[in-house]
Amino acid sequence: MLQPDPDVPPIEQGLLSVDEPQTKWPTVIGVSGIVLSSLGLICGCVGYFAVPLQRWGVNAQKQAGQSNPVAEAQLKIAEQFQVFTIILMTIGMLLTAWMLVGCIRLVRRRRSSRNTLIAWAMASIFMLAVNIAYQILMFRMTFEELANANEGKHVTEVWVGAVIGGCFAVVFGLAFQVFTLIWFSRQKIKTEVARWF
Repeated sequence: MLQPDPDVPPIEQGLLSVDEPQTKWPTVIGVSGIVLSSLGLICGCVGYFAVPLQRWGVNAQKQAGQSNPVAEAQLKIAEQFQVFTIILMTIGMLLTAWMLVGCIRLVRRRRSSRNTLIAWAMASIFMLAVNIAYQILMFRMTFEELANANEGKHVTEVWVGAVIGGCFAVVFGLAFQVFTLIWFSRQKIKTEVARWF
């Protein structure tokens, strides 16, 4: 009687019974998200000290005899809206923590990671729109402050800062979110995630 060869995998229903290799995308996307969200939490914590740092910078310039009308106008507006800024930053921190949780679940291949990250992406895009509207309001107030101080010639400096800041906000506040929504909407990905526990 023939003995089965131990080096040959068993055959089931005419097909080799070999475990399907795991895909790598959950680890790649999950780890990338963990890194981004961790950096976001660090930057968010620093952001709570933005107004005191602005105040320190303006005072240091004044003491050095180098008055900066733009910095002074921006500080005045930032102080007026400080409470609302802190509220928005806190919401942003919560969203970043939400993203971190979703990415950790993704690395662990939890089925709930898909819904967690899709919900985070939609909430994050909404908050980006709110933040852009808020920044536009603050820039307009800064322009008015400069005009009232007869420093309208410095408006260009504010515009340059607004454009650069806006580009960073759109790239970093939209790219990963849009990618997440598109990626997890693919039928292949839905099917794979549904097999997780």
